[in-house]
Parts: sequence; structure tokens; C-alpha cells
Amino acid sequence: MGYSPEFIENFQHIADRLRGEEGDSELIEIVDHTDDICEPCPERCDKFCTSQARIEVLDQAHAMALKLEPQEQLTWKEAKYRIKATISIDIFHTICAPCPWKESGVCEKALEKLIKY
Repeated sequence: MGYSPEFIENFQHIADRLRGEEGDSELIEIVDHTDDICEPCPERCDKFCTSQARIEVLDQAHAMALKLEPQEQLTWKEAKYRIKATISIDIFHTICAPCPWKESGVCEKALEKLIKY
């Protein structure tokens, strides 16, 4: 989707950690600015994104649906449980409507897989 090799490598590293043997115990902190995934992104300007307004709409919708607060910490296992317990396919379509990734179907497939388990 047009991301730099550095961004893709960083994203893959994070995804591999979460999918790894100890992934469920990985601690996640909810932030109200760019995060570790955004680190190598050329669109990042200090702690914010050049698309900050669009990102905030998505972040706020997800935070409200998942009842997340900035500085809250939870494990990846707890995050997956919260997603599974809270986000249906219908809610996904609502909160993710403005996201350019939605049309790729990747996130919906991941949610469907999580819901099944």
C-alpha cells in the first residue's frame, strides 16, 4: 500500500513479536500520538502524523468501541480478548469506514479469524 521498506520491516517485526511464542504477554500502551508502528514513517512529524485529523477520527472510534484510555496498558492477550468481546463485523464496518485499509479486506479477515477462536 505504498509504505516504505523501513516501515514494512518495522511493522513486520512488531507483528512477529505479537505472533511469537511470548506474544500474548507483550505489553501494549495506549497512546494519543504516533506509536512504535509509526516510528519509521516519513509522514510522522515528531509525535503526530501529517494525516493526524483522519487518524484521530479512527483512533477515537476504536478507543470508544474498545473502552480504551490513553496511557492504559494491557497485554496483547487482553487486547485480543477485548477486541473479540467488543467488535462485531458490523461494528468493524462502522468504526473502520474511513480507513483506506478497509477495502483490502485484510483487517476484516483477521477479525473474523479472531472471532472464531
